[in-house]
Order: sequence, then C-alpha cells, then structure tokens
Amino acid sequence: MMKMVPDASGTTINLVDREPLTISQSIDLAGTNVEEWDDLGVAIIIQDFASKEVHQSGYAVENGVFATDASLTELNVDGELIDGFDPAVLEYFVELPEGTTEVPIVTGVSTDPNAIVIVVPAIELPGTTTVDVFAEDLQTYVTYSIDFTVLTGIGDNYADKIQVYPNPSKGLIHINGANNAEISVYNTVGILVAEYNNFTEGTIDLSTQANGIYFVKVSTDSFVATKRITLNR
Repeated sequence: MMKMVPDASGTTINLVDREPLTISQSIDLAGTNVEEWDDLGVAIIIQDFASKEVHQSGYAVENGVFATDASLTELNVDGELIDGFDPAVLEYFVELPEGTTEVPIVTGVSTDPNAIVIVVPAIELPGTTTVDVFAEDLQTYVTYSIDFTVLTGIGDNYADKIQVYPNPSKGLIHINGANNAEISVYNTVGILVAEYNNFTEGTIDLSTQANGIYFVKVSTDSFVATKRITLNR
C-alpha cells in the first residue's frame, strides 16, 4: 500500500440509507517509487467507525463511464407481473382480498443488470412497498411504489375519505377526514419518526425530518388507512 488518503484515519462521514455520497480526494505521488503505473490502483474501504467492521471494499475505476438506466423491466407481486406495468409508471395500487394479513412479496428486475434493486416491504396492511432502483453510476435512481389496500367492508369507505396533502410537502402535512385518530409516521425502513394521539383534522409538522418518502398511518376504531407522502424542501 503506497498511501492512505487523507491519512491512516481516513475520512469520517455519516451515511444515510440509499442517499448517494460523493467524496473527492487527491494525492501527490511525486517522489514515490512506482515500478509499473498500470499496477497502481485505488482501493476504497468502508468501515464502521465504532465496531471497526468493514462493510464494503473495492477498487475505483479510472475514467470510468457508468450507465444511468434506473428502470425496471418487471415489477412482480407474489411472483406475478403487476397489472398494467409500465417502466415509466412509478406508482401502482393493488387491492387484496378481505382477510389478507401478510404483506405480498414484491420483486423487481432491472433493465440494466448492473443496476441495484432494493425492495422495502410495507410495514403492515394496508401499506406501501417501495422499490428503489439505482443505476450503475449509483447517482441516478427512481422509486417505484405499490400501495396495498385490503377489502374489509364498510371500513374501506371511511379510509377512502382520508386526505393527506400537499404531496410532495415541505414539512407541514394537512390531514382531513380523521376524528380522534392515532397518527403514526414511519420512514422507509420502518422507523417511527412521529406520533400524534387523539388527532382530529389538522396539521402535523415533519419539517425536522430529512427529505424522502414517509408513510402516514391513520388509525381509528373503525378503520386503518396508510398514505404515502414525500418530503422535498
């Protein structure tokens, strides 16, 4: 190993799930004895600062050109291609039979085999499963979503009346149709980020949360409705 950049301690960063990060480093190799320049490579190591566990390592590509296709050729629910699938359509709605309790298994097949597909299942039903597709360049990405609802009889009529807006939002979310409801807000990895009790039509404030996709769960004695929102400031 010739050099460690910027030094033996590396660079400490905070990574956010599925948010691309770019770091620029440079080094002067003048006076360094290199037998064959073709043998010179740049190794990248990602290590947990506390546990010292190495999560990923690899070699950089000199003057690399990477594909930017982040589309899917297939989006499947329980092994079946979703009705009306179109690579350019990013949101789908699936109604499940009454009594369904298990979240369907969603899989995606990327157009570019070098793209990365990450499926984040719904927390529960009703709910939304998201499929993030990162192109080979790891900068270009799109998110497909499947909103699952379950036929439960009269409760469905009430759930349809819940309105959550604006979407996308800068942080203030208006919820109409809720009466003495419990409001739970989850991020895409299932972490509860906000909760409101005995909520009746009004506004919730998510302005302290990071940009991204969130799920607003509205629970009452007669129904449960989950709405997908996007924060974009």
